[in-house]
Amino acid sequence: MLDSIISVNLLGLGLRAFFNLLICISIVRFIYSRQSNNREFIFALYTFNIVIFSLCALLRDVEMQIGSGFGLFALFGLLNYRTEVMKTKDMTYLLVVISVGFINGLYKDGSDLGEVIFLNILIIVAVYLLESILLANFPMSTRVRYEKIELITPDKRNDLVEDLKLRTGLNITDITIDDINYLNDTALITIYHKNKK
Repeated sequence: MLDSIISVNLLGLGLRAFFNLLICISIVRFIYSRQSNNREFIFALYTFNIVIFSLCALLRDVEMQIGSGFGLFALFGLLNYRTEVMKTKDMTYLLVVISVGFINGLYKDGSDLGEVIFLNILIIVAVYLLESILLANFPMSTRVRYEKIELITPDKRNDLVEDLKLRTGLNITDITIDDINYLNDTALITIYHKNKK
C-alpha cells in the first residue's frame, strides 16, 4: 500500500518536474539565449528555477499564508547577487523563471491542470512576443567607461561617437554622458545601439 502511494506521488512529481524543466528550457534556450551568451547567468536561471520548483513542491501541502508564499518568492528573487550589477532584462528573466518554478511547484494534484498549462504557455508567448517583436525596434543600451576625456565636449560629439563606434563595433544611434571623473580622466557613457540581427 505504502509502496503504491510513494510510486504514484513520485510519478506525479516527476511529470511535474519534467514539465517545469521543459517550460524553463523553452524560455532560456529558445528565447533568452538568442540575445545573450552569458553562460554563468544561463546556469543561474536554470538553477533558480529548479530550486524554487523543488521548494514549492515540498511545501505545497503545508498550509501557508499568502504572505509567506510571496516572502519565499521575494527571498530568492531579491537576493539577486547584490555584488553583481545585473541588467534590467536579466533580472526580468530571473523573475520569469522563478515565477514558472513557483507556479509549477505549487500545483496540487486535483487542481485545474488546464490553468497551470495555460499560464505557462501565456508566459512563454508573452516573453517571446516582447523579446522578438516589441523590443526589436527599440535600441539596446550599454554602459562603458571612456578615457578620452578630451572628446567629452559638445563640439566634439561626432568625434566621440565615431571613436565609440570604432572601439565597440556597435551601430550607435545615441549616447548620454552619465558621469565625468576628472580625477581619473574618465567618463561613464551610456551607448544606445540597434540590436544585432
